Amino acid sequence: MFHPILAYLTDPTEVQYEVSESREVLERHLGHPVRTFAYPVGQFEHIGENAFRAVQEAGYDWAVTTIYGFNTPQTDPYLLRRVVVDVDQHWLSVATKASGIWGYFSRLYQVSITLLQHLRNAVRYLDLSLHSHFPT
Repeated sequence: MFHPILAYLTDPTEVQYEVSESREVLERHLGHPVRTFAYPVGQFEHIGENAFRAVQEAGYDWAVTTIYGFNTPQTDPYLLRRVVVDVDQHWLSVATKASGIWGYFSRLYQVSITLLQHLRNAVRYLDLSLHSHFPT
């Protein structure tokens, strides 16, 4: 058991072994059931169909990826997304990211920056246009 990138394994039996054996080893060491699987690296291209199936067959309740995003009741429990936070972040920053508000304000900020750039360009254009018609 090496915790490899599962999509790179060509033998479905090897994928199943890695997924189920890691659970058994952890349960022996921890002394309680392990219900969650974390895909190595965790992006879609690193998971693969064999791993997706192996995690379900091994009896995990859900699995987490490293794909940024929020989960809803419609989210596949074997492809849960995550929001990245850091231990140095203020708790309000973590709360806004976890609630989805961060994404809303981030998009709003990007739109406002784009609008400001367009306004600046329009003002420059008008300024140049006025100077060409009314030289000082």
